[in-house]
Amino acid sequence: MEELLLTVEQVAWNLPRRFLTEHAWHLRRAWNRLGSNARALAGYNIFWTIPNAFAGIYLLVYMKEQGLTEIEIGSIVSAQLTVQVVCAVFAGWVAERFGRLRVVTWVDGLCWPLAFFFFTFARGYLMFAIGFMLVGGVFLLIPAWNSLFLQGSPKRERMSMFAILQIPWFIGAILASASGFLVREIGVTRSCRWIFGCAVLLTSFAVWYRGKHLTNPDPPARPVRLSFREFERFLLGHWIALQAVVRGRRLMIALLMQVLFQAGLIIGGTYTNLYLVDARGVGLPKPVLAMLPLVGGTTVLLTTFLAVPHLAAGNLFRFLFTGIGCMGVNVLLLLLAPLFGLPAVLLAVLFGSVGFAVFNPAVNAHWTEHMNDAERARLDGFRWVVTMLVNIPIPVFAGALYKEVHPRMPLFLILTCYGLILACALWAISERKRSAR
Repeated sequence: MEELLLTVEQVAWNLPRRFLTEHAWHLRRAWNRLGSNARALAGYNIFWTIPNAFAGIYLLVYMKEQGLTEIEIGSIVSAQLTVQVVCAVFAGWVAERFGRLRVVTWVDGLCWPLAFFFFTFARGYLMFAIGFMLVGGVFLLIPAWNSLFLQGSPKRERMSMFAILQIPWFIGAILASASGFLVREIGVTRSCRWIFGCAVLLTSFAVWYRGKHLTNPDPPARPVRLSFREFERFLLGHWIALQAVVRGRRLMIALLMQVLFQAGLIIGGTYTNLYLVDARGVGLPKPVLAMLPLVGGTTVLLTTFLAVPHLAAGNLFRFLFTGIGCMGVNVLLLLLAPLFGLPAVLLAVLFGSVGFAVFNPAVNAHWTEHMNDAERARLDGFRWVVTMLVNIPIPVFAGALYKEVHPRMPLFLILTCYGLILACALWAISERKRSAR
């Protein structure tokens, strides 16, 4: 009897405790390896993730309640992508010319509060379009933000760093899921106006509070003179980036994977929630949508917690294939959801969250392993120029398919993107083997 009790204690208590302790230690060690700027950027992201997670749940439903059609919504998303392209064109040069910390502070301090202000009072197409384009303006800081976050980090740590970066995003999603109670009581429109109004104050405070914990690695600012040499310097950065992508086949494959991954995210982020509440789609009650980020956020956090000890450069393609497989299952389950209802949707969210949690750090690490700190801002700016430029027509096209054909048609586009990403990953493996010979 005593031996049985010892066995039960070992299986039910000691082994799980040791397992969780080891993974917590790995996560803490990965966090401690981050530089001070990286810890501040990752940790204080929670100020932005809470309102953004809520926007991801209900903003498009809010737009639909204000009378916008699927094609109009798609055109607004395309307008946002156009702004992102323009900002990405200048982003690398701005980061190098004005300093990464200054760019991050000024863009975060202007674009987010103004965007949430317009969403708070939006009543028609124009105000939503302005809000979306202000969010698109945030792309002016992406290369600067990534350069600050990754500065001085070795390549073998990149997957862990991107995985840790997911934690505040999905804590925000879990907290935002509480909005379902508010939506049930006062409806989508009034909930959006209240929460986006609070987000104006929250993001304004966040810029000031985060700035107290960031150190400035940039040289002193110099006055900008609009001269031919300055214009030449701006063009030269994109020309060097284009040459690097054209000459480096592995970098080109990594860029293709980024383009396809963003296409899937854009389509899914625009039309999945509309499909879930549409009577022609799944037909879920609108307050139920708030349950999904709770399930998804918890799953991503647990997956990240369990995966961090295994995130290493040698496992990159294993995580790429696992992630794309799980995200593919997510889309298939959403296609079947009209037949099986909420259980199929919840299962789809589980698979999609696991897939995203392992694929996102892997695909970002795959992109960054082909560059050094000096060229990261330039190449990152070029990546977003190409990515968003290619994806500009996608939301309108997907919206037309949604409205004129069937609400599940955008899901087939996402599935096509995932299939092409799988082909690119196989191509990247063959290139790696060829270069190793």
